[in-house]
Parts: sequence; C-alpha cells; structure tokens
Amino acid sequence: MTDVIMEMPWHCGERDCPVGWHQANYWMQEDGTYTIDNYSDGDHQEIEEDELPSHEECQREWNEYYKDVLATGEDPLSSFFMGYSYKVRRAYVVELASSIAGTIVSRWKPKRGDWTYELPKKELAEYLLCYQMDELCEMKYGRRAYKDAHATATVQESTFPLGEYIALCEECDQVTKVTKKKKWPKGDTLMRATVHLWIEEERERSKSGIDRELRSKARKALKPKERQ
Repeated sequence: MTDVIMEMPWHCGERDCPVGWHQANYWMQEDGTYTIDNYSDGDHQEIEEDELPSHEECQREWNEYYKDVLATGEDPLSSFFMGYSYKVRRAYVVELASSIAGTIVSRWKPKRGDWTYELPKKELAEYLLCYQMDELCEMKYGRRAYKDAHATATVQESTFPLGEYIALCEECDQVTKVTKKKKWPKGDTLMRATVHLWIEEERERSKSGIDRELRSKARKALKPKERQ
C-alpha cells in the first residue's frame, strides 16, 4: 500500500509559468522506499529518507504560499474549498394551455414580475419538462412538456394532455396552487390552467465576495507569528 505522507507547495520562479506555484507530494511505497511527485502529475522520482522535508520546512512553505494568496487573491493550488455559487428559491406563475400537440406554456412570470411570452428560462423549462434531448444528448428547451425527453414517438404520444399534466403538478411539493379554467364560455373540456410554483436556482457569487472569503481563509491558515 502506498501513501502520501507529505504535501508541500513550492514556487518555480519561472516568469513564463502560468501559475508559479506547484505542489510536491512525498510518498512512501510498499517496499518502504520514498518517492517525490514534484508536480502532482504522477511522475515519481525516488529519494532517500533524509531528503524528506521536516514538518517545520513544510509549514514554512505553506505559510509562504498563504501569504501569496493574501497578496494576490489567487489560489492556484486550490488549497481552499470555495463555493462559487449559491442557491436561491424563486417563485413563478405559469399559464398552461391545451393544444393539439399537448400541454404548452403560453406565458409565465416571476411571482412579483410581469408576464412574458418568451420561452421559459432554462431552470423553469427543466422543471416543467419542457425540453428534449438531441442526437448529442444536449437539452433543447421549448414551451411544450414531454413525457420522455428521449422519446421517438409522435408528438401526440410523447406529450401530456393538460389534465394529465395538471394531475402531475398537483402531486408535486413545489407547486403551491393550481387554478383550472374550462373552455370559454361553456364546455367541460379543460383548456387552460395557472400553476404557482417555486424552484431552486443557482446564482454565481460576486468576484469581490469570493476574493474576500479567499483572503480571509488564507489569513486564518497562517500561523499567528507569520501573519505580519
């Protein structure tokens, strides 16, 4: 069994190097020998035991790296776990209509926004099943809801009748309200419906927020005597 026994950053000092910093991994092999992988790329070189850096040397190099992160706001070794996005819950109202080609989204809006007749945005379209997969397995978004995104059947066979689609919506915890509308002025056929729902959307964090958090983590990682 082989194990990484030490990880240590080092700076190559080469002006044309895109990152400058690299991470050397020190390994103990099954036969008790030691190797170093200077660039963490799987290229091992044998070393003697007395060539292993001490704990103090390793900590000193990491402190130099953390100081550089503080100064530059960059973490080329990805030594800190950073969240570059966050999730928010957004409420929408969607108006559905029955058509010869199944259920379609006629218009939609954020709960406190204005109606739009544009195609549903990506996150909303995915939740509403308004997409199909092309030959490259990439999503193609639209306003028609499909039972199976990979279906090769006819449109009528692969789409939802409005009544069936509404029943599906009513079973979903993210749907808060459904208003059904009959054919105007009279009739028993369900022709339109309005669905109130919420979905989780991912938002990118601001660069300034990421920079502040990264520098804060680098500052905390430094030993107290090294923070000067």
